[in-house]
Amino acid sequence: MSVYQRDNKFYYKGKYTLPDGRSVFYNRLAKGCTCLEDARILEKNFIMKKELERYEVRTGSTVTFGKLCEIYFEDRRNVRKSTTIQNDKFGLTKLVRLRPVCLCDIKPATIQVILDEMEKNGASTSYVNKIRSLAHKILAYAVREDLLESNPVDKVAKLVRPDELEEEIHFWTYDEFSAFIENVDQNKHNRYYCFYNFQYFMGCRKGESLALNWNDINFDNNTVKINKTIAQQLKGIPYKLTPPKTKNSIRTIKMPDMLIKIMRDRYARVSQEENFSRTNFVFGDEQPLGIKYIGVLFKQYAEFAGVPVIRIHDLRHPYVKLTTKKFATFF
Repeated sequence: MSVYQRDNKFYYKGKYTLPDGRSVFYNRLAKGCTCLEDARILEKNFIMKKELERYEVRTGSTVTFGKLCEIYFEDRRNVRKSTTIQNDKFGLTKLVRLRPVCLCDIKPATIQVILDEMEKNGASTSYVNKIRSLAHKILAYAVREDLLESNPVDKVAKLVRPDELEEEIHFWTYDEFSAFIENVDQNKHNRYYCFYNFQYFMGCRKGESLALNWNDINFDNNTVKINKTIAQQLKGIPYKLTPPKTKNSIRTIKMPDMLIKIMRDRYARVSQEENFSRTNFVFGDEQPLGIKYIGVLFKQYAEFAGVPVIRIHDLRHPYVKLTTKKFATFF
């Protein structure tokens, strides 16, 4: 196998083996590729697909669900967000027993048993259905690639619990948040102090907040531009900036008066540092704050303040849900 460039276009060539043992040589244009690395990835996908075809799935293949997942993620890496792929791979840990199972042996009952066990072990309705959707998506890919006649998950009904109470949304009242934030050391943990305030008063997703740089904040009209999010703990890289969750997530929002002073003080402090740049992360510097330590510190200060320990994600709920006069006075 080799990749080469000719007349400003990229090509890949080599050979693969047919099910009957014959070799087929190929020399193909790498459509849409703008560099050698993209062409190599395209060639790798091509060879992996031919490898799957060689197993002749319809006639009793030894191709497993695990092998299918490998080709799926390789094929989708350039068309799906890193965070989506990361979340899907985590979700597949719930389907780990399927990895050695041949595609042709996966029946509706195979999936149903896994989902039933999840429900029995206390998984929420939404999470069980999320794993069902993930299995459906992966196996739908097999159908599109002519590796399966039909998707077995089509015959697996979504979990419905008519009597299940809606999951309680946890959040802090303003008094509870005040008790928490008063205990955060503004000198030692200034970046975290600002981050927690920003989460509570702006209602942003934590990835959106961590992706901010100083160019996104306009102190003339006291607004913040949200147009990206950040993915951390990815394999091989410290972080990656990606578009936000949806198109509607791109927005400009105004800071409440209480937060303006905090952010201005933060800017006055960091702008005097030697390596300061307006492209630096607002919550960090040349690198964003690590999401893991944000959570560790958050829990420590919450316990010290004697307030309920909630998720960092839940800090945004007051902005979204509360309409009390006391909270509204800050806007």
